[in-house]
Amino acid sequence: MSKVKGLKVTPENSGNLRRVAEAGEDTLIALGRALESSPTLLTRAEFMALAQSVGLASEAADALTKQVLSLRNLANKRRDSVGSVLDALEASLKKSELTKSDLANDFPKVRKAFEYITASEAVGLLLKSIEVYGDQAAAVVESRVFTEVRPIFSGDRQAVVGAAVFNRTKARQLWRLCSARVSIAHPATSERS
Repeated sequence: MSKVKGLKVTPENSGNLRRVAEAGEDTLIALGRALESSPTLLTRAEFMALAQSVGLASEAADALTKQVLSLRNLANKRRDSVGSVLDALEASLKKSELTKSDLANDFPKVRKAFEYITASEAVGLLLKSIEVYGDQAAAVVESRVFTEVRPIFSGDRQAVVGAAVFNRTKARQLWRLCSARVSIAHPATSERS
């Protein structure tokens, strides 16, 4: 049974979902297939570039990225399936005055492809890497710095697919990204650091 009772559809969500629906099922399926054959751990910029490579405009790729990550995050936080979250979203779209009838009718046409992308391992790992970095403060206020490496595991937790590197100050326990070259980038940046 779904734990997600209903979702509030904001004007921003409505606009983003409209861009996703306008992309069409074929484009979203192509993105899902591209995700399956891409490197396991992508940055946000790499995810958006992959979306653009299958035909999504920059604005639509950004809208898709926001919706995919926020809905997957909601499913994870509620310990529910992506399908249940999308059921609640569809119900909310039908009730919302913002979406009128066009989005409520168009979104179900791309829902299966949207779920395919949102439930993918690549999206799950991207979200995990964002959460790992987001858990840390962005400033170091002391001069003594210690380095910590945190692994990012695959969806089945059988393999380490990347790592997040942090510098930590001793006095205040504040965190900051390490400036050393590592194999994973901050997920919000386009360059690997």
